[in-house]
Formats: sequence, C-alpha cells, structure tokens
Amino acid sequence: MTSKPTRLLEQAHAELDVLWRAGKPGLRAAEAAFRGEMDEYWGPAFERFEELFYFYVDIAEMLSRQCHNENGLWAIDLTSGVPPPGGWLSQAVHVTNMKTVRTSLAALQLAKAGMCNDAYALCRVLYEVYLVRGFIVQHMDALLVAQRYFDHVAVTEERTKRSMEPWLSEEERASIRDERNDPGSGINRLKQKYGSEWTYFRKDYGWAFPNREDRNGTIVASPNLEDLARFVTKSGGHHYVYRKASQQLHASVAGTLGFGSWDEVPIAPVLRGVDTILRYVAPWIRDAGFTSLEVMARDDEQALGLEEADQACVDLLAKLTDELDDAVEDCRRRVRERQKSDLGKRDNMYETLRREKLLGIRRGQDDGTESGWEALSESLRRGEGGPS
Repeated sequence: MTSKPTRLLEQAHAELDVLWRAGKPGLRAAEAAFRGEMDEYWGPAFERFEELFYFYVDIAEMLSRQCHNENGLWAIDLTSGVPPPGGWLSQAVHVTNMKTVRTSLAALQLAKAGMCNDAYALCRVLYEVYLVRGFIVQHMDALLVAQRYFDHVAVTEERTKRSMEPWLSEEERASIRDERNDPGSGINRLKQKYGSEWTYFRKDYGWAFPNREDRNGTIVASPNLEDLARFVTKSGGHHYVYRKASQQLHASVAGTLGFGSWDEVPIAPVLRGVDTILRYVAPWIRDAGFTSLEVMARDDEQALGLEEADQACVDLLAKLTDELDDAVEDCRRRVRERQKSDLGKRDNMYETLRREKLLGIRRGQDDGTESGWEALSESLRRGEGGPS
C-alpha cells in the first residue's frame, strides 16, 4: 500500500504538470488575484517591514561611505598590509551589511510572492551572517579577526579551484597548477604569513579563532559555525531558527513539504508563513543596524561611545521593530478571521483558481480560454467560493 506522503507527493507532481498545461493567460489572472489578496491581508505588515529595512539601508550606507577611498571606490589590497579605508573592522561589518541587505530584500520579495518556504531558507543565511558579524565585533582581538576574515578569501578560492579541477580541461588545470606553484600567489602568501598556524587557518572557520585553546590548552583545530554561535549568543549552540531554516533549505521531506502538511502539499503561492518570515528577518536587520552604529562610533575602532544622534538611531531601530511586530500580529489576526469565514474554504485565490483549472481539465470541460478564469475570479470576489 502506498504511504500517505508518497501519495501526496505524487498528487503534487500531477498538479504541477497541470499548471504548465493551464496556459499563461489564466495564470496571469490568478497571479493578479493573489497579489490583491496578499496586499489586502498583509500590506500593513509589509509597509512596517520596509520602514525598518530601508532605515537600516540608510545606516549601512553611512558606514559604506567610510569604507570607500577618496575616489569613491571600494577596494581592499590584501597584499600591501596597509589597512583599507575605514579600517579592517569597519570593512568587515560593511561586507556583512551588503549580504544582509541583499538577502533580506530577497526574502521580502519571496514573501510578497507567497513563496514563504523559500524565504524561510534565506533566514539561515541571515543567521549565519549575524554570527560572523557578531563574532568579529565582539572578539577581544576584533581588528585581528577582521583582517583574518578577509585573508581567508584565498582559502575559499583555492578550495573552489580544487573542486572544479576534475571538470576542467588539461590546459585549465595546468594554469591552476602554475598559479598554485607561484610563490606570490594568494595561498602561498598566506602559508608564509601564518606559518605553523596554517594547519588551523585553512579550515572552514579558521579565521575566527586565532590561537584559540580549549580547557586543556590544545588549539582548536576545526572551529565550526556552532562554535561561533556559542560565542555570540552565549548559549549552548545554534538558535532554533537555524535548524528550521535548514530543513527548508535542504531536500529532506520537511523541506519539500515546506509549510504544508500531510493534508496538503502547496505548489502555488500561499498566504501562510508571511508572519514567520517578517518576524525572523527583522531581528537580523535590527542587529546589523545596531552593530553598524556601534562600529561607526568607535574611536580608532577601539572604544565604544555612542553619541546622542547614534543613540536616537538605536532607539528608532527598536521602535520600528516593535511596530512591525504589532502590525504582523494584527494582520495575522485578520487572516485567521478570514479563514474562519466562508472564504476560509480556500487558502488563497491563486490556489482556488488552480484547483478549478485542474478539475476542469480532469473532467474534460475546460476550453483553455481566459474568460473562464475571469468568470471564476469574479465569482470569488463576490464571495461565492471556489470548488467544493
């Protein structure tokens, strides 16, 4: 007998095939209807999130200007040994800000599109960036760790080349070998710079623990992300968001089902999960803003001293976060009320339209025209409901 998960996944595959057969005109109408519902129920929460996000972008831009040279260009010379504009610590926070901005914006766009499963996976990226930034700034040797963070890029590049070699031509492999044998190459420069510590530095997070020793006085040979989590969060390990986001990132059963359940495997965009995304992304944005202000306020990147204007920015970040949380809760309450109403029979209009198209194709009654979709869309707006 076929298991229930297997049957549901087979059903999802069949319905995905129907989406392709449904045709673009009908899908456009369904997408437009869904966007209208998303804006109706989650619009206020998205507005509060964007207020927080773009205020953080303004703060990140202030730090960015400190990290560019007199020509307005961002460039770091790792071979000269000369500190870059703004110093190593500011540069480290700056590059983590760039990642936070891009990933947060991607998560927001996915949430607006009803793809909260995939947006949830990006929460893991934001969490990892939060740990890296927090570890660097909180470390007692912050300037040293920040410089090691940039040095480590050569290790990453070397690992990438080694993984690519089996797939390259002989000429391309020879070019990589020649570069590897060049005493002035990035990887050889680091071997000379770190000497006996190279064995530890070349690990995934070798940049993070300069001469770190355990209780027995032994140097930690293979620091990992969970070591950073223990240091930054002062807890026993990773935050639960990391575990849950990892499930959505990987191709496990939990990841393929997403926010669905054993009763339904959602293929089309859904309204569910928006509150989760906004509430999980906001803290990483707020922390990045806090840290950027802190670093900009340091004298010679050593002493923390927030000025009155900076403290006002900190307070505003906290205030915007609280307002976002209130807006999310209010929108969530409205969605729950909607689900209890007659319209609650459908998860969203896109899903209802898709299912009606599926039923029509299966019954042999669908003519593939846009008018049928528009009629159904209009009936749903009047509250007549979808397929029973």
